[in-house]
Amino acid sequence: MDRDDTPKTASPSRSFINHLLSELPVLISSNVISAKTADDIRRYYDSRAAGDRRNTAFIVFGIAGSVLVGLGIMLLIAYNWGAMTRSIKTVLTFALLAAGIAASAYAYFVKRSSRAWGESAGTVHFLFIGAVIAVIGQIYHIPADTGAFMLTWMLLAVPLVYLLNASAPALLYIVGITAWAGYAQSEGGHALIFWPLAAVIAWHSIRHFSENPYSVRSSFIAWGYSLAACVSIGISLEKVVPGLWVIIYSSYLAILFLIGGMWFEEAPTIWQRPFYIIGAIGTAVISLIFTFGDCWYNVGIHHYRAGGRFHSFAAIPDYILLIGLFSLAVHLFIVALRKHRRVIVLVFGALPFVTLGCYLLAMFKAPVHPISIFNLYSFVLGVAAIVHGIRYTRQGIVNGGMLILAVLIGARFVDMHMSLLIRAVIFLIIGASFLVTNAVLARMFKRGRA
Repeated sequence: MDRDDTPKTASPSRSFINHLLSELPVLISSNVISAKTADDIRRYYDSRAAGDRRNTAFIVFGIAGSVLVGLGIMLLIAYNWGAMTRSIKTVLTFALLAAGIAASAYAYFVKRSSRAWGESAGTVHFLFIGAVIAVIGQIYHIPADTGAFMLTWMLLAVPLVYLLNASAPALLYIVGITAWAGYAQSEGGHALIFWPLAAVIAWHSIRHFSENPYSVRSSFIAWGYSLAACVSIGISLEKVVPGLWVIIYSSYLAILFLIGGMWFEEAPTIWQRPFYIIGAIGTAVISLIFTFGDCWYNVGIHHYRAGGRFHSFAAIPDYILLIGLFSLAVHLFIVALRKHRRVIVLVFGALPFVTLGCYLLAMFKAPVHPISIFNLYSFVLGVAAIVHGIRYTRQGIVNGGMLILAVLIGARFVDMHMSLLIRAVIFLIIGASFLVTNAVLARMFKRGRA
């Protein structure tokens, strides 16, 4: 059995390492440490970062390899399927399951200290569980029930997440229960079980996130959970009161953005900031969607839906989501207002308030139409992103802000009856603005490096 007798210590965050390295010149000039010691510290952390990258590569290639091997084995069996008797088919099917169990047992008992082995074995075992359930049903002509199949598969795979401490099966589980929720809702069922199902692996996610929120595992799990929740909110809503989804989604996206913008600013790379990225892109996209009239027709309690496929009792989770998410968004916005006060955080975080106001205007048919308000709000979003990007020399944020403005203007041009010449001139101006801004920022970046 592999043993690792080195003491286990918590890995320092990337922000701590960057801060330490930036302090080395000060420590040298103050004669606290020598130049040689500073070089040793830099080499140590450089080698540690290189080791982390190697481990990540081993895990990624291990998962990819195990998936390809598993699929290859299943395709070989499928190729010879017609020539096999029922008994041989059954034996081979359970041999697949035995192979998955053997791989997981080897990873658990022999390679327990190897993350690559745990992730690879867990992934192939996860796939074999689904294959065995499906094939046994086909061999013995068990009546097809896609929902029951998917749910059984996901629940049987949960122990792999905890026994092998593997995040790849956790991600596959999140994808699977999200797909199950969509299928259940499309068949006239209720997808509310998604939320307790998602909580089943919450402890695995919380543990890794608390150890290092910027690790590969934490980042992938955060992406998976955030996107799955974004999809499942829309799937699981009963929609008895038309239009509540606009407030619920606005609150959810604002929560993601505020959490990412206030507490996960120091991530080394963009992809390690899933909350911030999903919240920012989602806020921009949904705000532009709200500039069209279809979102605001026949919304509110005056258009309450009942009978048929709408169930008043099943709508209770809608109200719980509305109150819970909006309350949390308000709390986080107040925290941002008191502590951070950065314009971009406040502007993007204000989405739920703007949406709630527009919802009330649409419900009571006020003279001021929500379309006008969201045209203005989308414009402010774009300007805020541009100003923030220029101030902190973030070229990607500047381009994102300009893209918001370009899409907003383009959408309005589609609505208005303008000549092709005027449209061409306006788009040339927008394109030239992109190029000039990028050139100016490029010079600023070069001066900053010089």
